[in-house]
Amino acid sequence: MDCPTCGKTRPRSFDLSDAIELYRCQACGLVYRGLAWTPGESVEHYEGYYAGRQTAFDPLTEKRYHEVLGQFERRVRPGRLLDVGCGLGHFLVVGEARGWQSVGLEVSASGVGLLERLKADRGLDFQIVTQPLLEADLQPGSFRAITMFEVIEHLSDPQLHLERIHNLLEPGGILYLTTPNFDSLSRLALGGGWRAMTPDHLCLFNPRALRASLRAAGFQPELLTSKNVDLPEILAKWRRGPSSGRSVETSAATQSCRNRVERSSWLRAVKATANVGLHLFGRGDTLEAMVLKDASAAA
Repeated sequence: MDCPTCGKTRPRSFDLSDAIELYRCQACGLVYRGLAWTPGESVEHYEGYYAGRQTAFDPLTEKRYHEVLGQFERRVRPGRLLDVGCGLGHFLVVGEARGWQSVGLEVSASGVGLLERLKADRGLDFQIVTQPLLEADLQPGSFRAITMFEVIEHLSDPQLHLERIHNLLEPGGILYLTTPNFDSLSRLALGGGWRAMTPDHLCLFNPRALRASLRAAGFQPELLTSKNVDLPEILAKWRRGPSSGRSVETSAATQSCRNRVERSSWLRAVKATANVGLHLFGRGDTLEAMVLKDASAAA
């Protein structure tokens, strides 16, 4: 299978997880699964993706959403905003509260049901699009900003999606995305036990691969960094043994750690300092990118 981003035909296979066949492109560095999902497999997997999920707003995540939109508003005025893979819709709510015309794209039937309930309960105006991005009836140049939080790794054809997003943005528009970093400290420490090693993560980027993919789609990099490390996950899985094959749930410990850091000024300072080093060496758990469509580009 050719690389889904650069199209080169020189992948190198390697063993990291017994359950997932992986290849690394020797040209751009992208790591991807050997087999893409069929449309039927995708529908079946994501139909109940949000069933049983907690729908309450997390204050730290809400604060982060305000920070992201604040970054946008230092560059452009609020306008139409598309959140691809909008999930439970919390980013749409924050966007609408700040004066953005929010549109959420979600293909999961369980997610759409929760979005419709949220919209009705709160009397909100955001729109819901239920078609996949490549098929949705959206007009070129009709959005000022587009976001993808932890979505691009689920796509078997990320380059086509980035090109479609470039087409949908108005000149000078903003794309913001986050995705797991395959070169992160957590992956190096845990190997196949890393939380992002799941069958539905079809493409895993590192900083080099993401930068190349965004440039190839026509974007001008404004920000591309790697940040954060999930110490509770590493410690819990090391105690159990990274290769034990036994599932270890660490989300509660991770959330508790986030709350402790947020309450402590000196822990926030330690985190900020650590993130400088993680960015310099490209070892943070999360890749964060904010890129622009050339203001002179046609829609």
